[in-house]
Amino acid sequence: MNKLQAKGFTLIEIMIAIAVIGILAAIAVPLYADYSARAQLAEGVNLAGNLKAQVLDNMQHQRCRAQNQSEYRYTGRYGIAEISTEFPLSNVQNSASAQTGCQIKYTVYSQKASSVLINRYMVVDVLANGTLKFNNGTIDTKYLPKALI
Repeated sequence: MNKLQAKGFTLIEIMIAIAVIGILAAIAVPLYADYSARAQLAEGVNLAGNLKAQVLDNMQHQRCRAQNQSEYRYTGRYGIAEISTEFPLSNVQNSASAQTGCQIKYTVYSQKASSVLINRYMVVDVLANGTLKFNNGTIDTKYLPKALI
């Protein structure tokens, strides 16, 4: 007589596997949400970088925005970046990291963006050496690129 051999998994083994998958999912989903928000905010940094070149050119005429320039804002997939100040500081220091007084504001408007970014903004300063530095805003700093902080 042949004895039947048990094949497959027991109920307890399946339950343990499901519990492990649940724990991993509970950890991974919030991390992915943060990663997604950071990636979406990178668009704002790229748009601000494009405007930074215009600001540095305009500063040669003692302005942040040119008088006849209609292109002082760029629209991206998730938001709008615009030069938010008209005139630079009158006493810009000679230091490379000195503030110019010119700022760029990026506002997230798209409903397709991460929920932690929608209807929030960040303001970055354009420094004399051409770098951007975070000034203020309603976006949590944990989503900002390290280069801005």
